[in-house]
Amino acid sequence: KQWYQRRVRGEGIMFWTVELVFTELKSKIISHNVPDTDSIDMVIERYRSKSTAVEQYKTVTRYFKYKPVVNYLVKAAVGRPNCYHDIGSGESLKNCLRRKTIIEFPTIYLVQDIEEYTIVPCENAPI
Repeated sequence: KQWYQRRVRGEGIMFWTVELVFTELKSKIISHNVPDTDSIDMVIERYRSKSTAVEQYKTVTRYFKYKPVVNYLVKAAVGRPNCYHDIGSGESLKNCLRRKTIIEFPTIYLVQDIEEYTIVPCENAPI
């Protein structure tokens, strides 16, 4: 996998490659150059415009068409298989990923039926 991460000196902003997995559609979108100040909603909003790639636009519009309430999950730390953290969609990536184990780049699972997943508490307290 190719990933991208860089920090802007003096501004404290990290730019990530973020993978969005649409679980029910069995589809994913990889978004590059995402500043950690953006929220997950802002990342998804990029693909709601018809100016984006057609397949990505179709994936996002089809996913939110019938059930607009979605939970955003990241896998829990290694050693806790099939456990996830429920993260907020309106918070910045920096806050959502704080104190999480990230391998290569963050993968965010968009889930409509959260009952099928084991959710563990987030320790998102400031460091």
